[in-house]
Amino acid sequence: MVFLDSELSLHLGDMDEEEINGKRLIPGIPVVKFSLVSRNESFSGSGLYSTKAQFSENGTCHDIVIKCVGEEKGSKKSVLSVCIDKKIVIQVKRLQWNFRGNQSIFVDGLLVDMMWDVHDWFFNPSSGYGVFMFRTRSGLDSRLWLEEKNLEHKEQERLGFSLLICACKNPD
Repeated sequence: MVFLDSELSLHLGDMDEEEINGKRLIPGIPVVKFSLVSRNESFSGSGLYSTKAQFSENGTCHDIVIKCVGEEKGSKKSVLSVCIDKKIVIQVKRLQWNFRGNQSIFVDGLLVDMMWDVHDWFFNPSSGYGVFMFRTRSGLDSRLWLEEKNLEHKEQERLGFSLLICACKNPD
């Protein structure tokens, strides 16, 4: 924990807010509200990657599964499937041609942009990574990744969340 001007500024670890308040490490010091805004995961495997994510502070924790099938050499029927809570939300067919892309989905009433780049899985398989990113955005954003520039909406702005997944495929 890092304190700045007698205020908790940085907290790393798995102790939740109730535990921090209960322990009162230094009496009289207020505990500021905090949120997870970004997470990075790295995987190595054969084409099935699974993790959990909570896209908003009050949202539920979701199971995310990314599955790639049919990537054998010469196969043009490779498919990328992204499932959230056992429900397919994105399916990319002919992955060898659609190796980069993005799609928007709704999770917990939030607009979530999912981006993928699996170029190196096909064209640099010995050391290639696939990259998947999930990022929440407000409905005020008209384009992907557009930063909010209007200061009037600053009060309505919610903290976004991003999940970056780097996946290395085991050579066959």
